[in-house]
Amino acid sequence: MNSKSYINEYLSWLDGYAKCLTSNNPMIVASSALAKNFVSDNLARFWAVDVANTGFAREITNRSGGIASLKPLDSVSVLSSKDVVIAEDAGIDNDKQITLYREILDKKSTLILICSSNSPILKSIKPTVHIDNLLSKSPTYIIDDKYCPLDTLVNITVAWYFIAEFVNFCVSNSRMPVMYDSILRPNGSSRAGLYAKDGFFHRPGEFKVYPVNPAVYSNIFYNSIKGAITRLIDTQGILLDNAASWYAEALKSKDSTLWILSESHIIKQQYDSIGNPPGLFKYLDQAIADTSFQTIFSKKNIFTYIGYYDYPSVLLFFVNRAESRNVWLQGGASYAPIEMNQNRIVIDQMWGYGDAVINFPGYDIRCIPPSGIIQTYLLWQLIWLVQTKVMR
Repeated sequence: MNSKSYINEYLSWLDGYAKCLTSNNPMIVASSALAKNFVSDNLARFWAVDVANTGFAREITNRSGGIASLKPLDSVSVLSSKDVVIAEDAGIDNDKQITLYREILDKKSTLILICSSNSPILKSIKPTVHIDNLLSKSPTYIIDDKYCPLDTLVNITVAWYFIAEFVNFCVSNSRMPVMYDSILRPNGSSRAGLYAKDGFFHRPGEFKVYPVNPAVYSNIFYNSIKGAITRLIDTQGILLDNAASWYAEALKSKDSTLWILSESHIIKQQYDSIGNPPGLFKYLDQAIADTSFQTIFSKKNIFTYIGYYDYPSVLLFFVNRAESRNVWLQGGASYAPIEMNQNRIVIDQMWGYGDAVINFPGYDIRCIPPSGIIQTYLLWQLIWLVQTKVMR
């Protein structure tokens, strides 16, 4: 079996791409042109599309720390020359991608495509803007060219770089896009309602936000992710390995089920992707959970939860009652500790309460969240670990 550590492969890509995060990076140049067109009212609406249902659009739309007006595209019928659509190629459903992208371009809409320069999609269509993700091929798998996909994780990282730079260029042109705060934070919901009628941008004078030099925010975001990965490797690596050993032991016994559940914006779609090795985890669909908690949780089964802020009380009750082994990968939960015992592993995702990491000077909230990226590489690192242990 040919395999490399998922986290290290992503980290290698992350460092390589960071070397290109300068003011003349084509991604940053494109974000500048896009911002000018929005500010001048040549463009009016911003969409994201996810043909292969990898979670790409789910991650960057309706998102805490993201642009409030960036919405998932459900139908090309609404598009016109004043629309922008951002998409990714994850190396899946090429024919469907080509068909949809042609329809978008036929509407005279702006199509931004994040993908490898070697993507076969580029041989069939010419997007308005191509952002090279610097992967050598699409799809890119870490195990045996079929498991643990890297593409969407890379593409959402690039998308957040792009969004951060776009917002900064809007500010340079004296407009601030309305950004979402987390509805789980105090006043998060009321804040969303307060600015719901503003449109794409805040009303002039609502905030005095100051621009910074191009590429500054991309590099801040890079350093945030890099720091989280470094801390994970240094302090949580042993816990990830311990969890994988539990999983491998349970799978080899052939009478245990590895249940997994996530509240993340992207994990369910990533779990369902074609790069997930069969026979490892079983996703705990809520419909199953509502009727079968007592049979799901037992001493022979293991429950894994990828979430944030709070530990779900109902799940905790059944896990504790059954004395089943349980693994929690939790972010932003520094104020909500969990009781530790020999059947429990708790892994810190290494992002803090509030999630977002970029403070646009003069704005009232932080923006651009790393949590979806961190949760995605943790999912695939766990799968990589258990797959390598089972295959030994």
